[in-house]
Amino acid sequence: SADAAHLRSVHCVNVALTYPQDALPVLLPVLQQHLMQSADPWALEAGILALGAASRGCYDGIAPHLPDLLPYLLAQLAHPVAQVRGTACWSVSRFMPYIVARPSAEEPPPLLPRVLAALAERVTDGN
Repeated sequence: SADAAHLRSVHCVNVALTYPQDALPVLLPVLQQHLMQSADPWALEAGILALGAASRGCYDGIAPHLPDLLPYLLAQLAHPVAQVRGTACWSVSRFMPYIVARPSAEEPPPLLPRVLAALAERVTDGN
């Protein structure tokens, strides 16, 4: 159920925030399973929520996985379930330091235009 999935994600996040370096090797595979394999929108939303929340304590550990995770999160901004879209927007926002990072002073952030376009589409979302 949606409530059980959310409770599990909250528990995972609490562990990640308390023991970030110890929790990430366990948490990340579970999150990737929910994110990549779940057909249940509530389990998917719980995984997206946990990923965004875990960014507080585990940002440095998650950052190397962001090249794979961000395109997936951006794709979820078009999910048919409004709660998944909203949670994906919030989760993407938690990784803005990575998104706005510049490869050099002369180059613009490579992900920023794509992220802004995806988020701008959600502004017109009726939900």
